Amino acid sequence: MIAIQREGIFGTNSPQDYQDKTLLLIGTGGIKRRPVLETLRAFGLRRLIVLHDAPNWAAPYADDWIAAPSAGTGEAALTALSAFLDAHPALRLDGVYTYDEYCVITTARVAEALNLPGVSYQAALRTRDKYAMRDACRAYGLPAPGFLRIRSNDFEQRIAAAGLTYPLVLKPVRGAGSMFVQRVENAQELRMIVSRFQKEIQTQHLGEVWGNDGLQVEEYIAGDEVDIDILLVDGEVRYAQVSDNFAPIEPWFLERGGRLPSLLSAANQQALIDMAAAVLRTLGIQRGGVHFEARLGANGGVPIEANLRIGGAEVCAFHRGAFGVNLLEQAVRIALGLPLTITAAEQLRAYCVSTNFIPAQSGRIRGIHVAPEVRSSPYCEEVVIFREIGDTIKLPPEGFDYCGWMVASGKTPNAASAHLAQLMEGISFQIGA
Repeated sequence: MIAIQREGIFGTNSPQDYQDKTLLLIGTGGIKRRPVLETLRAFGLRRLIVLHDAPNWAAPYADDWIAAPSAGTGEAALTALSAFLDAHPALRLDGVYTYDEYCVITTARVAEALNLPGVSYQAALRTRDKYAMRDACRAYGLPAPGFLRIRSNDFEQRIAAAGLTYPLVLKPVRGAGSMFVQRVENAQELRMIVSRFQKEIQTQHLGEVWGNDGLQVEEYIAGDEVDIDILLVDGEVRYAQVSDNFAPIEPWFLERGGRLPSLLSAANQQALIDMAAAVLRTLGIQRGGVHFEARLGANGGVPIEANLRIGGAEVCAFHRGAFGVNLLEQAVRIALGLPLTITAAEQLRAYCVSTNFIPAQSGRIRGIHVAPEVRSSPYCEEVVIFREIGDTIKLPPEGFDYCGWMVASGKTPNAASAHLAQLMEGISFQIGA
């Protein structure tokens, strides 16, 4: 794995706040999360306990490991945690945290059971379920795309009865990471893709992680795609910034990269933040770091997803580079019940632009090259390449793989884009059969 960060981009200015704190981390995610876990360890926590299925790449960063399912309903995790705490009666947990979308329900259940800061279990269930989230928005008069759950073979008639028209977006009710999300143009294509998705989800055992809530179709919303990264404390938005997503690769919605801050008007950005805050209130979300996805359509902002954890990939480097805000640290402070160390209106330091490394074809990685100039550039905020030589990359429809990401900065949006293009010339992948 290759991980390059601008010196000083992560870390903390308040190590004294953590030296007596014990944090329970639910789930580790894949190896691409290593820079996040390294940053978490750099805070100087007294003790970091990891709860995950089995020890993996993250084991060297943990003081203790609880082997239990980190995804799912959280019941097995809570049982294993109770046994661990019984065996360590002097240990006091100060907070529970996750940065993994698959683990937000377990994290909420543990926080609620132990009376630690967090999201309620029912709110987490409602938010992770895209159907329940849309239903709640509609019930309270908030924007929502038209939607319909697919659980039987009569979905064509039900789609017509619901007034939905093509193109539509097909997605898992509890999916994540844009996996098995696809734009469909007509009923024949929908039948074919539903059949394929159901088989592939079963083959990859994703139902064990996502639950058996099936698939749903939604109205396709044309417009600018954005992310809204939010820090909530006691229901109050303490920090929120809108970033632009570059148009994804359709029909599979592969994410290509983005830009922070957004180039949308200040009025549109504030309207998006207000919409996201209203949706979170409706869902019962009172605290934590939230990665909110939306589209700005012809009639205003429309929620796509509310992820009850900070954004992955380039998001942390985005906010640190653009505004000097360490989202991970602030989200952990919320989980520990500590006050935030930022203000609501942090000053813009630079524009940041990112790209995801998506090969042009599926195949085996034969070579990876990163030029020395990339590592030494003052405009390189972050490069993460989590694939290794010999790994097989599968692109849609066979898979949803990518190799990593890069973030570049500049004093203006154009300068940041130019620096990114220049840095990309120094990185290459050789893909073979």
